[in-house]
Amino acid sequence: MSKLFTIDPGTQRCGWAVFDDGVLGETGLITDTGDKFDRCSSIAKQLYYLVSYHQPDKVLTEYPHKGGAGAKSMHITILFHLCGMIHAYMNHIDVEMEFVEPMQWKGQVPKDKHQPKIIRKVKTKYGIDISEWAEDTIDAVGIGMWEVWERPKQPLPEVDED
Repeated sequence: MSKLFTIDPGTQRCGWAVFDDGVLGETGLITDTGDKFDRCSSIAKQLYYLVSYHQPDKVLTEYPHKGGAGAKSMHITILFHLCGMIHAYMNHIDVEMEFVEPMQWKGQVPKDKHQPKIIRKVKTKYGIDISEWAEDTIDAVGIGMWEVWERPKQPLPEVDED
């Protein structure tokens, strides 16, 4: 298997998790309270250093989405800016990066329902209680668990033996 680094991006808080051969390893939360554009730069740089340190085979990041009702267009613009910076950093260090739609990894389940599901799965699978962790870190763990345990795998192409 491989090492996976997952990110739940945010413009003020950004959760991350590392999975090594399917096992949950380090996790964390990056926070920054500076100017909104400076925050993006700071968060992206911190992620760059973390990914450089962990040297994953792949980075999986939740694709920016507009969020719930009332989400401001400036917020989504900044979030796309952050994800673009992260993507540029990953290209710089030659790490594969993939964006995953929220609908792919969590479906239409509201946050108040899917986070308890992630908490239960982590407790069952790894024996770790993450119920007091920040929502962003829990989501980063959820993205990784989806990738490792639930994501539909592409079938291998059939080989013509003629």
